[in-house]
Amino acid sequence: MPCPVCHGQMVPYVAPWLRRCSACGFLSSSLVPAVLDEGMMEQIDEPTRLRALKDLRHQNFRQILGLLKSARPYGRLLDIGCAHGWFVQMASEAGYQAEGIEPDPHMFEIAKQAGVKVRSGFFPQDLQRDERFDVIAFNDVFEHLPDIEGAIDACAQHLSSDGVLLINIPSSSGPFYRAASALMRVGIAGPFERMWQKNFASPHLSYFNPKQLQAFAARHGFAEVAMAPLGSAPVSGLWQRLRYDRSAGLIASIFTWCAVVAATPLLRVFPSDTNVHIFNRLGRQ
Repeated sequence: MPCPVCHGQMVPYVAPWLRRCSACGFLSSSLVPAVLDEGMMEQIDEPTRLRALKDLRHQNFRQILGLLKSARPYGRLLDIGCAHGWFVQMASEAGYQAEGIEPDPHMFEIAKQAGVKVRSGFFPQDLQRDERFDVIAFNDVFEHLPDIEGAIDACAQHLSSDGVLLINIPSSSGPFYRAASALMRVGIAGPFERMWQKNFASPHLSYFNPKQLQAFAARHGFAEVAMAPLGSAPVSGLWQRLRYDRSAGLIASIFTWCAVVAATPLLRVFPSDTNVHIFNRLGRQ
């Protein structure tokens, strides 16, 4: 398949399951999602994962909503792959008519029990053809999609004429990804495989840097109107984030924790590992 960013040639790169565009550097994996595979879900310690991610997600969502208010301050919002429903709840409190859609039945039940307005299903298959939203949001979801071109075209179909597309996504130009990539080249695969969430139920299937994402969106009729870096590895909750994968080795987790803590003071001088991008229809101010 050609590169979805520039239509260049995708060639093998550092691992048998990975391809890189020879022209623009976009990265794509052949890892197989298994979101509904109970066996793979047992690999994740969900209570530890909840403690690990909640504070970081809430911190990032507050920043995202502040940025979103400047681009589209009100309207109907759909959060795709809403998981626990935290973003839906916070967006509702910020004045949006917010709802989520979640493919994992277990996560759907958690969100529903928490009072979140959520539907069970997949985007866009489980939307009505004529449904329109003023904001469509992907929070740590877009990189997991097997068909990113189909997804962004569906966003164009389901957005209102003045609606915006929000994508919160990890970056291949961030320091942690670059460090993991360097280790992979010398035979230390663990950190790199964790960046791609290899052997997780929902692995990463693509990795963009900001320029690649902007170019990809432009090919599908969207122009970036706002972008901001997000926190990706604060020390608070870091140990839980390293340990919620039950297959992770203790020694590797200790090494990674020490490395991240030591590097934290330097991170502010490097590009962020995670960014939020907001797009509107190309040509609309």
